Amino acid sequence: MATLRSPSAGLGSLAMEARVESKSKSKITHWIHGQAYDLTEWLPRHPGGAYLLEITRGTDCTELFESYHAPSLKEKHIRATLAQYKVDGAEPSTTTYEWGATPVYDDLKSVVRAYRRRHGIKATDSWAALAWIALWGLLHYAALARWLLGLGGLPNAMVLGCSIWWWSGAIIHDATHYSLAYKSTVSERIGWLGGWMFCLPSTWLRQHVTGHHVHTNVEGHDPDLYHWTRFFHVRPRHRDPTPSHGWATLVVRSFSSLLASLRGTHKLLSDARWKGCDAVIVWSGREALWLSIQWALFVGMLVFVGYRTSVCMAAVPFAVVGVLYYGFSQVSHINAESFEKGKGTAAAPQSNEWAVHQIATTRGDYGYRSRVWYMLSIGLNNQAIHHCFPSVHPCHYPALSRLMKPVFEKHGLPQNGWEQSFGDALRLHFMHLQALNEY
Repeated sequence: MATLRSPSAGLGSLAMEARVESKSKSKITHWIHGQAYDLTEWLPRHPGGAYLLEITRGTDCTELFESYHAPSLKEKHIRATLAQYKVDGAEPSTTTYEWGATPVYDDLKSVVRAYRRRHGIKATDSWAALAWIALWGLLHYAALARWLLGLGGLPNAMVLGCSIWWWSGAIIHDATHYSLAYKSTVSERIGWLGGWMFCLPSTWLRQHVTGHHVHTNVEGHDPDLYHWTRFFHVRPRHRDPTPSHGWATLVVRSFSSLLASLRGTHKLLSDARWKGCDAVIVWSGREALWLSIQWALFVGMLVFVGYRTSVCMAAVPFAVVGVLYYGFSQVSHINAESFEKGKGTAAAPQSNEWAVHQIATTRGDYGYRSRVWYMLSIGLNNQAIHHCFPSVHPCHYPALSRLMKPVFEKHGLPQNGWEQSFGDALRLHFMHLQALNEY
């Protein structure tokens, strides 16, 4: 069994950096469960596409491997296929979590697989979800055209901001988690084409998919803990000097989405890593060049609209989506209980399961049964299920939450998502910020 270490030790150590830098001299491309694999020949045949494997070369992909294959009905086939690419005699890597015995995750997977056999797990399995997506897609491109042409004024700019959230934000979020369709290339292409107004895709994948989702609330590895450090703290044990406060804090929250595309992308391109995070970014082919071009075009679009109309009109859509993004994305994880990793539960403090860690760091979840909150928050009201099963589309979360509640009760896991309202989640979030900052 691989040696265990605490989550705070992370996976982006100097040793891992050395592996990334020396990957051309070795057959090893990935580590899973501490074992080395050479997946070079498998890349073009991977049902999930080659891209995600390419950008995780030289890293430990255990959590990505487990979470994206968790709903699969072909688990034995997947593991048998993986075994063919094992690199014998390679020095094992340390693992962060216990994967030898995963009773919580096993029970949750049984629920999801049984549900999948009857109802499916993608957006394409729900006509209601497809209709909702199509509606916001039509509104988005109509509002975008009018905004670029300087038409519609403030009302149109505000509609565009809403459509960036419910179209671009939802599309890039669901597509990069491969939850839109069973064919991975379809999800990828839709996400890259439709999601760029919310966040540039290459940036989003590093910040959210391979960063935040794998290392939720883990110091030095979760990019979401370091977006705001210049202005306010979210981590109980921060390493930064006391930031400035006042109006700047509100401005940053209001433009949370825009800052990720502008400042976050610039940081990735210049330093090949997120601020505060140790993991080195691995690019796929000429991806860095294409991201530079996308960033320049995005900035050019903002300048064009600001010059043609006004700076205010260029900023309004991103202020609207920024408020929605901040409000719905931060409350689940950024609260005192989520950093305590399940204080007050029977299982969480004693378990080193990755799934338990994900559940214990979502103490701000709310409204699991509500389809209204799922649609408004694009499924972010249910981060516990989402983090454990990212390839399941959020339209299935309300039904799955009903089936999963007995599993949570059986293992003594937090049940905030069934008991809390959105107002409760906001209160916990801002109480946490007030305790850390000089408000």
